[in-house]
Amino acid sequence: MNAGSPIWKGGLAHTDVKSGEDFTVGRDATYDLMLYRYEVLSLIAYHLALKDTGLIGDGLSDRTVKALRQVYGEEPRSLGGAEDVHTLVENMVSSIDAECGAVLRTLLSRNEQVHTDLRLFFVDHLLSASLVAADACIRVMGTRGEDGDMPGYTHYRQAMPVKFSTYMDYVSRTLLSISERSLALADMLSECPLGYGSGFGSLSPVDRGSLAGMLCMRPGSENPLHMASLRGLDEIQVLDLVKDAFISMSRIAQDLIMWSSEEIGILRLPDDFVTGSSLMPNKRNPDFLEMVQGYASMVTSMAFGASADLLSKSTGYHRDFQVPKWHAMEALLLLERAIPLFGDLISRVQFDPQRARELVLNSTHATSYASSLVLGGMPWKEAYRSVGSMLAGGKRIPESPAPAFRPLDGHEVSSHRDMVSKKIEERKRRLSGLLGNV
Repeated sequence: MNAGSPIWKGGLAHTDVKSGEDFTVGRDATYDLMLYRYEVLSLIAYHLALKDTGLIGDGLSDRTVKALRQVYGEEPRSLGGAEDVHTLVENMVSSIDAECGAVLRTLLSRNEQVHTDLRLFFVDHLLSASLVAADACIRVMGTRGEDGDMPGYTHYRQAMPVKFSTYMDYVSRTLLSISERSLALADMLSECPLGYGSGFGSLSPVDRGSLAGMLCMRPGSENPLHMASLRGLDEIQVLDLVKDAFISMSRIAQDLIMWSSEEIGILRLPDDFVTGSSLMPNKRNPDFLEMVQGYASMVTSMAFGASADLLSKSTGYHRDFQVPKWHAMEALLLLERAIPLFGDLISRVQFDPQRARELVLNSTHATSYASSLVLGGMPWKEAYRSVGSMLAGGKRIPESPAPAFRPLDGHEVSSHRDMVSKKIEERKRRLSGLLGNV
């Protein structure tokens, strides 16, 4: 089989000339290469399970697994003219042993195959995102700097005082939430799609439980239509997680951009996270934080686009599902890159407690003073009106420090981080077992 021959050659769509093929393949030429090792691993697991059925004979099964293990170690830099990663791997196996290439996809559909590859990719990178988010959380928690009261804002107006340590704990909890959600989604996507064929049931006699176990997964739904219908929804769930994470980071970024401005000046950003101007030597621009916001907009549009792609589609596979595939893979990789950098920046922000205290307006203490009146026995409405009258009359409000809250438990976060790390190592160990001797 030459590099340009599709694996469906010989079927009703038999012509060797396909107009618009490059347009149809699109960015698969880039993203399918990221699925290469997962494609090979899933095929190794499939043929080990297929061997137990005796369908193609032990000798040919062993040769096929051996050829797959051989191509696993290669690092193709392109699809080499192939339509997709499935064709690429089949071509590579066929170049080693043509008979193995001919049986490589016995009773397999590309639909279940790419869904499996994607889930393996998503699980690996979700676990990685969970780990780096936990590490960033721990790093921010370990920040040792000055504390003090600062203005808390709603509607971009001063509301109540808040401690800087409370704000930093909020950032830590945000990072921990990203880690926990990534871990939960990795577990949700650990059901193995292999076994639904093209969405109407597999004709393969392999044991789905054994096959899933070799890939560190669980068997998927018994209903093939249901399992196949999750393709596309998987990408939406990944994009929603990344979107929510970036939205949270973008809001924190906006706080830091405002608070590090010359007008407010309660924070100083690390020098290595700001840039200058080609004309104005006085500038310290928060470009990294602005790019966090730009990427947040980008992944939000990707998430909405993926939902629009599936909207009102009939049950079953459609070729344009590859578009949300590209976006989900790109967004997840972007999140992995962004989190460690974001955590590094936050952990090295310099807080100026004196400037922050100067910025807290006397009126910002109004709510805490009204609350103290209530705790002293005054009805709430009366206390509210009383404080309002004081403010209207230009009287100063008695001031009190912002309350302190119990921060995250460092031991619990470290235990969570260690658990994620162990999951990753165990997964690597089990998957590497597929590459052992025949």
